[in-house]
Amino acid sequence: MNVLPGKTTAILLSSAALFTAGLWLGHRLTRDHYQGIIARQALRFTEERRKLNEAAAQAWIDAERKVLSAERQKEKELSKIDHQYQQELQHAKAQNARTLADLDTARRLYIGIRPAACSGRRLPATSSTSGVDHDPTRAELSEQAARFLVQLAFESDQAVRQLTACQNVVRADREVQASPR
Repeated sequence: MNVLPGKTTAILLSSAALFTAGLWLGHRLTRDHYQGIIARQALRFTEERRKLNEAAAQAWIDAERKVLSAERQKEKELSKIDHQYQQELQHAKAQNARTLADLDTARRLYIGIRPAACSGRRLPATSSTSGVDHDPTRAELSEQAARFLVQLAFESDQAVRQLTACQNVVRADREVQASPR
């Protein structure tokens, strides 16, 4: 059996101990190095995530402000359209009431006619009597027919006003949709 002398054994054991200590120290230094890199990356990731969250929150706030501003603008436009419609409606109602009051005070409505349209023969030209308007080119409407026509005209005008107000609402809505956001 070949036994190594004491010095050789001591050298081998010392070398093995130094090699093991070097491995352990290298492993520890490498581990500490990579843990530092990971910690720095985690810190950077956390900071980037915080910045992104702040930017997203600010973008949300800005979007809400834009929406609220657009809603307020839309409300103003619709209020203006409604106010204009109500004014026109009140004016038309007042005009209709005046016309009906005129009919109540014996004022009459007349329509234009062609004398030949009344009958197959021509009406004789007569001299007008004093204070009476007998124009042969117009005919007086009965009170009932006059009231009916005045009411029909009012309702027709009201339909036109409502349609105009609806068109204004649609135009205002299209302007809001077409505006850059």
